[in-house]
Amino acid sequence: MSRMLQKIVRSDIVLLLDILGTLLLCACFALDTLPLAAFEKAVVSGIEIDTTIYFTILYFARWYVKGLSLGYLIRPLSMIDLVSLLPLLLGTEFRAAAFLRVLRILKIARLLQGKEMSQLATLLTRRPVTVRNYQQTIVQAGFTVFSFIFVTAGVVYELETSAGLSTFGSFFDALYFAITTLTSVGFGDVVPGSAGGKAFVSVAILAYAVLVPYELALLAQSLGLMGRSDNGDEPSGGAGSPQPREALALRCKQCGADGHQADALYCRKCGSYLKL
Repeated sequence: MSRMLQKIVRSDIVLLLDILGTLLLCACFALDTLPLAAFEKAVVSGIEIDTTIYFTILYFARWYVKGLSLGYLIRPLSMIDLVSLLPLLLGTEFRAAAFLRVLRILKIARLLQGKEMSQLATLLTRRPVTVRNYQQTIVQAGFTVFSFIFVTAGVVYELETSAGLSTFGSFFDALYFAITTLTSVGFGDVVPGSAGGKAFVSVAILAYAVLVPYELALLAQSLGLMGRSDNGDEPSGGAGSPQPREALALRCKQCGADGHQADALYCRKCGSYLKL
């Protein structure tokens, strides 16, 4: 029973449903901020609840597979899962409950490791596909930036709404503001009115200024390694010369994720300490 459950929760189908379900929750959260008709609002709410119930079952199934270990509960990705399930307990009375569901988007980039991406591509195309390191980096960087902008827009929208301000008519107004502000365009036609909103945006701008160069550096490094590989160069040709990062890539003994950088200390998927 345990082995069968372990095989199910680690299957490609469950991984695909995890990603699609997360994106569906994000779409429902955004649509729920629009002036929908009663029937449309009920449909969106029903989808949110059903999807959250699915993720709740999946969360406890994964915990059971880990032997109900308390260590599993404090892993970064597990904590994101747990926080996203709180709306089921908090109910509709808690204003930010709906937004907590979409925090799952923060884990998508960490789910898309090289092995998992190859499996998903094979599943979708029905033919063997091997995702290269630079392709993995491009997808992860794109999801990371998108997730940051989406969460920023959601937090600002909730802060302004909770303060009783009508700065943003819907989440899409907040998303427009987040994109124009974080990309340093800053049209200035929409600005937060609450102190909390202004403070959070200030922190988000600083964080974004660090995040983007970091992701671009990883991408440039991956493209550089790809170029040397295509040209037939041997980075490790002589004694004492550094090996390429792919050759030193670490595999997590807890979840099996690979593709970590040579100097990585923790797993990018489950957060476990990487031991040589």
